[in-house]
Amino acid sequence: MLMPGPYHDEHDAYLANYRETGDRRIIGVGREVVGRRHDGSTFPMHLSIGEGTLDAGKIYVESSVT
Repeated sequence: MLMPGPYHDEHDAYLANYRETGDRRIIGVGREVVGRRHDGSTFPMHLSIGEGTLDAGKIYVESSVT
């Protein structure tokens, strides 16, 4: 919801690629992306993806700074 297309689709593709190949292209690396406010306007933000492991499997945590 926070990230509009096509950025949202690219982000999902990066995560899917990591799960399939182990290529850590975005895991643990921050990058500049476009965010979307409730009113539909966009803004630049810095997004970072972290990874953790629980008994149920891997989880991914996103943090952003505007």
